Amino acid sequence: MAIRNGLPLIVLQKHVSAGRKIPHWRVASGFDDDRRLVYIMDPLLGYVTMPYADFERVWADHQGTFAVLYPPALRDVVRRAIG
Repeated sequence: MAIRNGLPLIVLQKHVSAGRKIPHWRVASGFDDDRRLVYIMDPLLGYVTMPYADFERVWADHQGTFAVLYPPALRDVVRRAIG
């Protein structure tokens, strides 16, 4: 997994605002398996946590779309982490 290797994921999820579902990018930067939480940097909400089930639900609408930005020196780490 990318996050386990220190690579934050930019994930496309839905955001519900005024009753509308809109596409929304967030940065998933960490997780806590014991508490089943994902640590997120959200441009609208700031630094927040989200339970695994909620994270997966709002990500499912976009079929798990994500991006990883990394410096060239980490290319091998990225290939090992996400293929």
